[in-house]
Amino acid sequence: MTRSNGIHADISGSPTATVHPLKQVEPARTSGQVSATRHPMSIRNATHDDIPRIVEMAGRFYETTAYAEQVPMAKESAAGLAILTMESGVMLVVECDKAVVGMACLFVDQFTFNINRTVAHELAYWIEPEHRGGMLAARMLKAIEAACLEKSVDWIHMAHLPTSPEMTGQLYERFGYTCSGTNYMKVIS
Repeated sequence: MTRSNGIHADISGSPTATVHPLKQVEPARTSGQVSATRHPMSIRNATHDDIPRIVEMAGRFYETTAYAEQVPMAKESAAGLAILTMESGVMLVVECDKAVVGMACLFVDQFTFNINRTVAHELAYWIEPEHRGGMLAARMLKAIEAACLEKSVDWIHMAHLPTSPEMTGQLYERFGYTCSGTNYMKVIS
């Protein structure tokens, strides 16, 4: 599989492929009690109907990155990336009370130095701020791993940006991830 450059798509969500749902994840119970604020939640594969909401969340995610200072996000590119990862990568959404409140987008490809291995690279991992602070990020990470296993991925690279919530790296380490490097950026044109 190779990565295609210049992916653009209609942001209306026009269907072009069938996506199978993942198992729904139920909220955890604490000490045998159910919280009064418990909300039905599910993590599933994204569908083309989710594209407008994915593009909206991608814009919120993008604005938190250093890239936003250099180049504006093109909504059509974000929609195209969502379609590409639905078809050949991992594109998950989180629903809470029937509203999409989070997403995870990973590009799956052969490993650069061994074509017999596949790796999933996180491109976007976003939970709306009002839904952070609980177990949702951990549940999403478990769902990411399950979806990657279904795609026969050998390992996963998750990103930790300077603007990521502080606990992101700690979450990855709790799940057995190790820091594999730091990227530096310079605009040359």
